[in-house]
Amino acid sequence: MALHHVLAGLVELGEGRATVTAPDGSRLVMYWNPRDAAASVVRKELDDPLLTESWGDHLTRITLTVRCPGAQGRLTVRWLIVDGADEAGKNELSGLAQHS
Repeated sequence: MALHHVLAGLVELGEGRATVTAPDGSRLVMYWNPRDAAASVVRKELDDPLLTESWGDHLTRITLTVRCPGAQGRLTVRWLIVDGADEAGKNELSGLAQHS
């Protein structure tokens, strides 16, 4: 099982996390348990003027691949919206992917 996320902005991948910085400077951090899923990143350059006007010069796809897939399972991904230059202002979103 794999989950795909397509993101605009600068994406920095770390162990169990990805930090996304939008062109306006706002930040979003995506968290998952690295024991449960491995992450890979593919950057796609955009050359269509209509797409670049909305999304910038590239998009990044993060794929989380479950390490031990079974007939059933779940993977939790948490999103943290970071306001400002520090992490003092935070809002958390979470999502749960299940398959059976």
